[in-house]
Amino acid sequence: MQIQHRSSAALGLFVAVAITASALTACGEDTAPAAPDTATSSVEATPELDPFEYDVNNWKKDTVTRIIDIGRERNESDTAVLAALTASYGEVTWWAALDGTSEDLFGWKSPAVVVPGAGRYRAQRNEAPYITGAINRFYQRGHDLNLTTDDPVDYAIAVQTTDIRPASLGDATVTYYQDRVTQRGEPNRFADENAVRTRYAEALSYAEAAFRQIR
Repeated sequence: MQIQHRSSAALGLFVAVAITASALTACGEDTAPAAPDTATSSVEATPELDPFEYDVNNWKKDTVTRIIDIGRERNESDTAVLAALTASYGEVTWWAALDGTSEDLFGWKSPAVVVPGAGRYRAQRNEAPYITGAINRFYQRGHDLNLTTDDPVDYAIAVQTTDIRPASLGDATVTYYQDRVTQRGEPNRFADENAVRTRYAEALSYAEAAFRQIR
């Protein structure tokens, strides 16, 4: 009888342990899974730059379109086209279509072309021959210099700062930096290559955004 009692006690203990283990397993299965991580990045995407903001009568867009179209006609590289857009924005923010402006599309007071019967200095830079002539001169100088860089800023600086134009009067010539000497104490944003590079580097993002829209 004592042996049977011990067996019954052992059996009871085994059953109790089994029930406890089963209960613990059930509790584990009923536990809700951890909530998924729904946290999103706090870094927001940078909005697309609008290169034609405050564009009166689409003058800027028309200028950009002409630069790109002439580049395509000449089979120019994307780097050359971006360089032309960068230089033009950096110099005059593509405002070549304004009546009475004293600079051409690339910021030169001395025009890229001389139209017969027109004064060199007083010619309207918004007229088609001057705009087209300035664009073609920029692209051609890239070829004359045998530029191979893939950096539009370097390309634009090389074309612009090595150019020499006829002065407004007589047979004298002016360099890029001489052409940009200011009057009446106005600050010169293009006093040296570092200043030009800073301005053109800022202009490149506008050139790229415009190129994506128009191309």
